[in-house]
Amino acid sequence: MTMKLFLLAALLALVMAEEHKLKCKTVSVRGKIHKKDVLATGIDRPYQLSMYKHEHKIFFSFNVGKNEEDTFEIGYIKKGKKNVTAIKGVVNGFASAVDEQNHHVYLGGSKGIYKYNLKNNNERLENIVSGHNIWYMFFYKHLYFIDFPSQKLYVYKKNATEVGQVHQHKIKDKIYQYVIDKEGDQFITTDSGLYRIKEGSNERHLYSGFKLFRGAALDNTGHAYFCSNHSIYATNKNNHTLEEIAYVRNVFGITFDSQDNIVYSDPKNIVKLLPGNCD
Repeated sequence: MTMKLFLLAALLALVMAEEHKLKCKTVSVRGKIHKKDVLATGIDRPYQLSMYKHEHKIFFSFNVGKNEEDTFEIGYIKKGKKNVTAIKGVVNGFASAVDEQNHHVYLGGSKGIYKYNLKNNNERLENIVSGHNIWYMFFYKHLYFIDFPSQKLYVYKKNATEVGQVHQHKIKDKIYQYVIDKEGDQFITTDSGLYRIKEGSNERHLYSGFKLFRGAALDNTGHAYFCSNHSIYATNKNNHTLEEIAYVRNVFGITFDSQDNIVYSDPKNIVKLLPGNCD
């Protein structure tokens, strides 16, 4: 009987190992195998990921509407926890941005922008911008945001009494994403594609290749990345091209953790790409 139980246990372990291999999926990132670690699942269209690296807390917008009516909220997941915590008080929450140094997160919706201190456990929301329907946000020294449906870029500076429009004389097209890299170079996406404006210059450089994007982020070294509906790209400023570093279907948003691992979302999941194959 003991031998039979041992054989059954060994067989069960083998079956479970094979099931794990079947469930575990991999993707090539810059030619190296990475395994997909699903951080959360069952989320309807998680967009615009932003990460508070001190606590590995990932903020994102997601749809809570029923049938044909989309209604978005902002939520977050914590390290080791797969459940989503929704943040109440932001009407039609659709964008987030983290100020890592000052431990602030900014949350944008149809009624404006709210801020709260990530070290304050009561998570009290402070309304800092009103009169704007927020499409996208990015923090670099100041808070930049894109208004909907105008798709114009604005900046909010600390303790400002009003916001200012950015690049009205440079970009007249509708803007969808915006980031500033470690060298102060600005990247802007429009219907025409991805543009770079070098620090201290008004000259625009159009990047060749893909033109429609869903998200943008900086890695920990300050390099700019973009995602489309089927790929993740790194920017090459030497020849103004995009390098496809990972082919992933239906990418909705990207960010990076404190170890520079890519975190992305698809229509139902938030996934981290970790170096190595499935065990």
